[in-house]
Amino acid sequence: MLSWLREELAPGPRSSIWVVIGVAATLASITLMLPWGSIHQARIALSSIGLVLLLAAHLRPATLWFAGSTQLWRRLFGDRGTVWLSTLIGIVAIAFAWLHAVAQ
Repeated sequence: MLSWLREELAPGPRSSIWVVIGVAATLASITLMLPWGSIHQARIALSSIGLVLLLAAHLRPATLWFAGSTQLWRRLFGDRGTVWLSTLIGIVAIAFAWLHAVAQ
């Protein structure tokens, strides 16, 4: 029934790790330029984590795709399941960062 989750996905191209690192470094720099302790800094920081997780899930750099913790997720959920779960966690992190304050 859910055999498509077990379909093996190849790691992304060699340049994908540099894209993930570059975006993470840029977002970290932007976060550090904001006023220390401000709510905007916290929101950007949490959104950055979600965005980097989304990038890592969809670009699948080999360095991260074959890491030990990712291997455990891949064994438990399959390759596509791991991508879907990482995507879901990234979207939830971004949504929580911006929608949590609205609910208060």
